[in-house]
Amino acid sequence: MTTGTRKGSRTKNAALSFVPDGTSLRNDGWVYVYYNDKTAELYDMKKDPEQFHNQANNPEYKDIRKEMHKQLQATLITADLRAPALQP
Repeated sequence: MTTGTRKGSRTKNAALSFVPDGTSLRNDGWVYVYYNDKTAELYDMKKDPEQFHNQANNPEYKDIRKEMHKQLQATLITADLRAPALQP
């Protein structure tokens, strides 16, 4: 699934994927994976295209992780999809 530009978003397009036990969102610079157990992975595709260095718990990437999580939630809502881990 590909989504278009969202007001206030830093990205133009994003791709949503369902991975084992979670959901993944890829945009023009990042890959964010959020798992049902509330753990996450975040990769900077410009600096780390091989996805070797998970930045999800790196304080320097806190704002990007938060924005990617919001974008993942918005994408799921827009597509009328439900991901168990994202439910309140």
